[in-house]
Amino acid sequence: MTESDGCLRVLPARNAPEWARNGLDPAWRPAPVAMRPRQTLRWQINHRRTTERGWYYRLDTLNVSYGNRTAEVFLHPPTHRVDELSRL
Repeated sequence: MTESDGCLRVLPARNAPEWARNGLDPAWRPAPVAMRPRQTLRWQINHRRTTERGWYYRLDTLNVSYGNRTAEVFLHPPTHRVDELSRL
């Protein structure tokens, strides 16, 4: 996350650990999301890892609110939504 000129730019880290990679080419990831005050963002990405006991599925959800808000802001639909869910 970087903030400049009253705008917050959000892009989750690209360098995921080996076990968390979901097979997507990082070049195809969405662009950073620019947020203004009082806006919210929900970014979802999933991962699958195989182990000796089978496979492990993980869904990561990043909820971001820019500005002074209460936790109740996340009870409503987000202003911005990014879906990086891959077919596993």
